[in-house]
Amino acid sequence: MCDKAVYDQVKDYYGKKVKKTTDLKLSACTVSAGTGMSKHAKEALASVHEEVCKKYYGCGLVIPEGLEGMKMLDLGSGSGQDCFVLSKLVGPEGYVVGIDMTQEQLDVANQYIDYHTKLYDYKNPNVKFVKGYIERLTEAGLEENSFDIIISNCVINLSPDKRAVLSQSYKILKMKMQLKGHHFNTVVKIKSESQKFLMNSRLDSKSGRNAGTGVVQGDYFEGDDVKTQVAHKIHYFERGRCQYHLTGLRAGGTYYFSFSQTTIGECISGALYWKDFHELAGDVGFSQARIVSVSPIPVDREDFRKILGDIQFVSVTYRLFKLPPDYQKTPAQAIYNGEITDHENEFKFDHQLTFLTNEPVCIDSETHAILKYSRFKDEFMIRTQKCGTTGEGDSCSAVINPFELLKTLQTSGKTIANACCGGKKCC
Repeated sequence: MCDKAVYDQVKDYYGKKVKKTTDLKLSACTVSAGTGMSKHAKEALASVHEEVCKKYYGCGLVIPEGLEGMKMLDLGSGSGQDCFVLSKLVGPEGYVVGIDMTQEQLDVANQYIDYHTKLYDYKNPNVKFVKGYIERLTEAGLEENSFDIIISNCVINLSPDKRAVLSQSYKILKMKMQLKGHHFNTVVKIKSESQKFLMNSRLDSKSGRNAGTGVVQGDYFEGDDVKTQVAHKIHYFERGRCQYHLTGLRAGGTYYFSFSQTTIGECISGALYWKDFHELAGDVGFSQARIVSVSPIPVDREDFRKILGDIQFVSVTYRLFKLPPDYQKTPAQAIYNGEITDHENEFKFDHQLTFLTNEPVCIDSETHAILKYSRFKDEFMIRTQKCGTTGEGDSCSAVINPFELLKTLQTSGKTIANACCGGKKCC
């Protein structure tokens, strides 16, 4: 079974081969705290036990705003670093659950629950770790409509069934007045603009696992919009019952597929094409994905560059929300009250929308619903009225190509940090 093979590869990689952060070979799976990290989040991160940080292999660091009293889930919690940070930020009235399939990582996380409970001066632990698969959250004992917020750092790239991850996440999030956002960080890749693509599966003649010699099978795709035409075929190549991960693009549009443990484990082979992520999220019911931040993931190693060819990668932090299906589609005016901790002067909702305290802002129908039904509902005064040119449809925010956004930011002279920080302790 292909899914089991992927799981076994990932478990072996993170449980046995990678022993500390510096063992990782690419920046896709090394953490960056980022310049926008809040004061309290930095303090919480600095308090996490050093051993937990050494064994943290996350991509980026996703800390949403307004967490006091929230019930949160961390997908692919690993050694527990993010969970312990969140444990501090949600406070004694909040609760954090981490789910992971790798026993070695869970052992580290469980070992330090008491340490952080005492450090934060809590009467009882407000964090626990569950062994299970992110594609099968309910099977792991997590109830539907029970969580306020879900975070995920890159782990969806390791999943053989990304639709199931998003679908299960949607199920266990609360609805309506208890609705909270799903804050999501992923690595996404873009394909070449070539007019002709040859999809090849290259398998090692002996093991059948690593990129090797000999084309097993190939299919040609032609058209003006190749990205749309082959959106779901380009990432996985069916051979028998097993899907082989995309590992590289060569000049002339030749795609190579392999079952390389390293490129899978480093969050590269399984990275989603950015349009596929938007489509999958929408298909399962989420609101339009909002980009919060984007940063480059350079692939500097020559041996990996030979495998990956011309494929580009970026790390993107998205917000997704679970909205009532029958929400009223009316634009509005929103005024932020400045009461979110560490965001007293302004609140950056996404890369396009920032709320200044006590300043009215015109918002579209979907943003109106998000503010009305999410944990942010008490932080805004909403005036239901036509405002400027805001439309009366769903979202007036265009679907953004993160690669184009990154280019725009770089061209404008803004400093964009790579999604890594080397071997520094917790960054």
